[in-house]
Amino acid sequence: MLLIEPEIPYLNSVRDGDELTPLHYWHSPWEKSFHWPILDIKIVNNSNRTVLFHEAALHVKASRPDPRPVPVLHGVAYGTFFDLLNLGWGPMTNCSLRFQLRRPGGPDGGKDFEAHFDVSAGGGTRVPLEEQFLDVGVDVPLLEKLSRLGYSYGDYLIRSDVGLGRLVDDSSGPRLWRLDRAEYETLRLRALGPFPDGHVELAGTLQYDQAEIDGSHTRRTNAIRSAISLNEPLAGAPLPPSHKYLVQLRSDGKNYIETLPVSHSLAPGESDRFLISIAADRSSVHELSLQLRYNDDRVVASGPINLTLFRSTADEMPASPVDHQEPA
Repeated sequence: MLLIEPEIPYLNSVRDGDELTPLHYWHSPWEKSFHWPILDIKIVNNSNRTVLFHEAALHVKASRPDPRPVPVLHGVAYGTFFDLLNLGWGPMTNCSLRFQLRRPGGPDGGKDFEAHFDVSAGGGTRVPLEEQFLDVGVDVPLLEKLSRLGYSYGDYLIRSDVGLGRLVDDSSGPRLWRLDRAEYETLRLRALGPFPDGHVELAGTLQYDQAEIDGSHTRRTNAIRSAISLNEPLAGAPLPPSHKYLVQLRSDGKNYIETLPVSHSLAPGESDRFLISIAADRSSVHELSLQLRYNDDRVVASGPINLTLFRSTADEMPASPVDHQEPA
């Protein structure tokens, strides 16, 4: 029997129960190395007549999906939370994460915590860790307030709800507070508590149930070591996308609308980034614009977009059919 299996070190670590550490990528951890398996067929005619091979047929005894999940830690988490993605085709259920929050490379022996959750196939979960950070001595409310305000180029921060530094003007309208660089850094150092440089390591054990290819269910275990930063992302650092969407346009049509449900909730001062892949069933040119709707009837719109899509006749269409909605 010829046995063909993927050779991916990270996948081997998942399957073998080894330690999982963060992967740094944009769209896929294997986008520059992945390829489909190739059967390399060599033939020789050792007869005395011409031989013409005119067909290759794969007689498939059975095909079945692989429902095993693939847990992935995606880069550094900026905030008091832990992100876990599942790049596999089956869910992770009854997940149990037992962990400690410590300085990177620090010894064991800190407080032990536990979280429970599920992760859908092809999805992810964000485990909030505010209470755990409070337990180890991080002043989360103060840290969030400092993060929300940042540091101005001058000595003054103008906000009616700051409540930090010295109140300079208590007149009607926004209050004027004075907070110089030294005061800001002192408050931030106090908020960070046991993590003065803002770097945190989450170390622990992840357990979860998964379905196997043969239909059975097993309990899996992996040690994990993830990175959390209580600092702001570096200036100019790109914000990693939180979700990816796919929309299919018509290759021939006029004055039509393709709607795409999205779900992104932003608290004051928060930001997010998501990707919309645009596909069509053939090479085509499109004139379009994008509208993002929020809070029921509010809209933010882009300017005109001229888009040229290329799809050769040898390419497979990645998108599934979508319903077309004509404008009212």
